Amino acid sequence: MKRSVKIQNNPLFRTPYLFSVVFLSTFSAFAEDWPQFRGPNQNGISSETGWNTDWASSEPTIAWRARLGAGYSSFAVSDGKVYTMGHVDGTDVLYCFDAKTGDEVWRYEYNAEIRDKQHEGGPASTPSIDGDKVYTASRDGRLFCLNKNNGTVIWEKNMTEAVNAKIPTWAFAGSPIVWNQYVVIDVGRTVAMDKETGDIVWKSEDYGSAYSTPVPMDLNGRAAFASFPEFGLVILDAKDGSEICRHEWETNYGVNATMPL
Repeated sequence: MKRSVKIQNNPLFRTPYLFSVVFLSTFSAFAEDWPQFRGPNQNGISSETGWNTDWASSEPTIAWRARLGAGYSSFAVSDGKVYTMGHVDGTDVLYCFDAKTGDEVWRYEYNAEIRDKQHEGGPASTPSIDGDKVYTASRDGRLFCLNKNNGTVIWEKNMTEAVNAKIPTWAFAGSPIVWNQYVVIDVGRTVAMDKETGDIVWKSEDYGSAYSTPVPMDLNGRAAFASFPEFGLVILDAKDGSEICRHEWETNYGVNATMPL
């Protein structure tokens, strides 16, 4: 299996499908990190103020751009670095850029097949940052924990082997999230792992194909996770993954891909 870490300063890459475009005002002060999919509180809301919303008269200036390859990954921002993913020549690539300059700090590559029904293919997971670690997931259910400063792999977990996860028709698309001591992902079973070691702490029952990202929530003072797999909405106890309640939600082809809110 091909794997490599490259540390370099060239911000332009080989394939033209997915571009990273960063506006000059976006990271001017680094006042708030955006460490995971949909932000620090997973609600898509930024606490930043003073945004220029009148683009018709004063458009933001593009600070830099980079070619990433194919894919659907969003961005995580932490300590002046931007993390995202793409697919280039048969490999998935996790990129780390300097947020101000666009210089590539490092990249991590691993072999990744583009499966049938993935269209152009490429990763769909958004990296999650916690402390000095970055977590991300592949379309075939591999979860990676790397050092966010240099891209060195700390641990890796193949969920098809660890919890007998079945790769769904359009492959996994959810992102890992970090909650307290856990890193949590939905692969049909919602699985909580020790974020330092990758050891499995708990796993839920199997609810079918999974494409979405689980959401931590407070249920009347009880810590819980809301997951939205093929079966429908499932609320799980955060301490052991046991089911609190469920609501069936049937969709075409068993695809529930949105996050619960």
